[in-house]
Amino acid sequence: EPGSFIPVAQTVENRNLSLVREPSHGNGYHIDRDPLWQHQPVAKPFNAIAWYQCDHLGTPMELTDQRGAIAWSATYQAWGLAKEKRTDSAIRENIRNPL
Repeated sequence: EPGSFIPVAQTVENRNLSLVREPSHGNGYHIDRDPLWQHQPVAKPFNAIAWYQCDHLGTPMELTDQRGAIAWSATYQAWGLAKEKRTDSAIRENIRNPL
C-alpha cells in the first residue's frame, strides 16, 4: 500500500536474467554509442503472481495465487516464530514468503 510497509503482491520469474554487455570506451565516450542508453528491454510475463493477505499489523498471514487458492500460510508464536505451510503448486511456482 502506498506510504506503508505492508506487502501487497509477489511476482515470480523463472528465467535467466539477460544483462547488457559492458561497453568499451577506447575511442572516448559518447552517449549515443552507450549500450545502456540504447538498450530496449522487452517486457516478459511473470510465471506466477501471488497476493498477500495480511493482518491488521501488516504481518503476512496467507499468499493467494492467481486463482484465489491459498498457496502459502503461516501461524505465528508470540515472538515471531512462524509455522509455514506451502501447497504443491506454490512449491512448483516458487511462491514463498520472502520476508
